[in-house]
Amino acid sequence: MLLHRNLTLAKKLSINPSEVIISSTGVIGQQLPIDKLLRGIDKIVPELSEEGGDDATEAIMTTDLKKKSFAVKVRLEDGEVTIGGICKGSGMIMPNMATMLAFLTTDAAVESDVLQKLLTNSVNETFNKISVDGETSTNDMVILLANGVSEIKINEGTENYSKFLNGLIIICSEMAKTIVSDGEGATKLITVSVNNAKTKEDADAIAKAVANSPLVKTAFYGNDANWGRVLSAIGNSGADFNPDKVTIKFDDLPVLLPNYHSDFDEDIVKHILNKKEITLSVDLNEGKESTMWWTCDFTENYVKINSRYRT
Repeated sequence: MLLHRNLTLAKKLSINPSEVIISSTGVIGQQLPIDKLLRGIDKIVPELSEEGGDDATEAIMTTDLKKKSFAVKVRLEDGEVTIGGICKGSGMIMPNMATMLAFLTTDAAVESDVLQKLLTNSVNETFNKISVDGETSTNDMVILLANGVSEIKINEGTENYSKFLNGLIIICSEMAKTIVSDGEGATKLITVSVNNAKTKEDADAIAKAVANSPLVKTAFYGNDANWGRVLSAIGNSGADFNPDKVTIKFDDLPVLLPNYHSDFDEDIVKHILNKKEITLSVDLNEGKESTMWWTCDFTENYVKINSRYRT
């Protein structure tokens, strides 16, 4: 059935079927309505245009509340290139990637193997560090296409490569954070910053455990400075750390200092937790490794959306 769809679209666009990339989301286990898709191909092909980016951004939305479209200019040694992207995703969001679709394009000239390395590095630092609900997906996709129109080459091991990678991480980071902030039922974007871990693996394990904890996420929704839930999630991560050394902050306000010292103004912390964007910082005081993940709060609306998904 997918082959049929590939062949149909390829024929109408006068391209090779191998140049057609399939992406989709939907109800798990249910077959997609191929007849409707084929009719849609008949309808959409005549409407394709260079000005259709905004329509494409809207077309891929499912439970998303906001369109997600981005672009960044990257100044290289021999000129400037552009990276653009659109994405969707609101629920079933947790690495590896999520129920999300992300499409990136650039006018740089990049060979496919180099392009794959650039994309893998960027995804690992961005899309693979977000969580809405701790649910991984049966289908997700991030693709990066380069048409080479600028004729500016990106070769591995060059200054252009480093600058392009930095630009790609910037745009992927913004796309990933927007997916989290538009998570199903979400009201807050929470940056989880883990610092001074013994290893990078420990840092990521802790950040992932905190970002996925329903107790932590519901506490943020209720403006509750319940640092014990954060420390419990850290302990559940399996990372090697000494809880006596841990410092936890909400933005710049310490709510837990080493040796379990906790003395903070509840009114000040409630003001912080009432914000739309909050940074939760964990300092392990164990080593030199750090990481940063993004998550959101857990609300009643998430339950409503997902309990009525098919009805």
